[in-house]
Amino acid sequence: NILVAQTNIALCYYKLGRHQEALDLRREIYARGLALGVPSKDLFIDVLNLSWSMKECGLCAESKSFLREQLPAARRALGADHDTVIQLRWQHADALRLSDGASREDVVEAVTLLEELSRTTQRIYGTSHPLANDIRNTLGWARETLAAFDTSTSK
Repeated sequence: NILVAQTNIALCYYKLGRHQEALDLRREIYARGLALGVPSKDLFIDVLNLSWSMKECGLCAESKSFLREQLPAARRALGADHDTVIQLRWQHADALRLSDGASREDVVEAVTLLEELSRTTQRIYGTSHPLANDIRNTLGWARETLAAFDTSTSK
């Protein structure tokens, strides 16, 4: 019950734009959930929330490596087509794209992952579902980032 209350407080911080406080609390929630053996379904929601907060605080490189560690376990525990796994993969692709010093290879990986996620979400949820739309938008931004890489290297 305490972790649920803390999760709600972290969400309030996030919505108030108090991203560092949300991040600090989400780190604590994740660590306590891990120590208490929270069920996988709930733990990976904490992972997702923590990765969002990392991104909001400009810690995309940390989010990228954290998600790279978490994704195999999430897929094993929940399955590749589980909503939380799809969102974790989306966050990972976005972290790849937004990390300071992101390489062209990082952006290519993000585009590839987002193309796959776009097909998956359209198959599972349909083309008008909000998650499918969000992933398509992120894919568009990733393609723009890749085009910018290609334009800058061709000059």
